[in-house]
Amino acid sequence: TTESTEEAVSTELASEKGVIVSVDSPFAGATVSSPLTITGSVPGSWSFEASFGIELLDENGEQIAESFAVIEGEWMTEDAVPFAANIEFSAPSTGAGMLVLHKANPSDDASKNDRVEIPIRFTE
Repeated sequence: TTESTEEAVSTELASEKGVIVSVDSPFAGATVSSPLTITGSVPGSWSFEASFGIELLDENGEQIAESFAVIEGEWMTEDAVPFAANIEFSAPSTGAGMLVLHKANPSDDASKNDRVEIPIRFTE
């Protein structure tokens, strides 16, 4: 078992391109089950028409489920705006995986892709 320390768990994560995304739930390393609710805030520019993609991957990088997060409020801004998402899934045989938040990219220009990865564990 791991003893908890007095360090605060940071919910701020840097994307691959250095954009700060705040995730309130789940925390990195959290054990999750279906349906999973994801909340936090992203720059409004991370969304397109007030949504962006999310996916769950198993430990091998295989997709378990995908859905989208919805921005709550004004999305045409660089300011941080709250989002919420729900995703249903069947727990994989691997005990761990990754929750991935994808910046919306309607242009399909790969140079505009960005993502945040949050390590998670699955309830058996």
